Amino acid sequence: MKKSLLVLAMILLCLALAGAQNLGDNEFQRAGRAYEKQASEAMAAGDYDGAARLADLAAIEYRKSREFAESQLLKFRAANAINLAKATIRDLENVQRIRKEYPTELAKANALLAEARGLYAAEKWVESRDKALASIDALK
Repeated sequence: MKKSLLVLAMILLCLALAGAQNLGDNEFQRAGRAYEKQASEAMAAGDYDGAARLADLAAIEYRKSREFAESQLLKFRAANAINLAKATIRDLENVQRIRKEYPTELAKANALLAEARGLYAAEKWVESRDKALASIDALK
């Protein structure tokens, strides 16, 4: 079972890296590049005040882009932890001996997983991930 969890974790890591490559190319980043281009054009045309204003707008969009990418990464990590917890619980519940010997631990893990899902739905990514990992820890 540990081998299957390791394989699952590796697959999730690969997916995370593939998705992370696109996080920087979002609507805010594109808007920032557009403002930056307009600022360069304004500067070339001698409109220094306009160029400064557009450069400020570009900086704001770049900050939003960075915040968006960071948020998406936290969301992805929370989803991965929830999926790992769900798979771990499911695998253990499929073993009759474990179901009989550890019903309290399985119930606690399921309750923590439910909390993690609720936090995820509320877009509380860090707390959601923590609850999902606590769900796995409850089974150790």
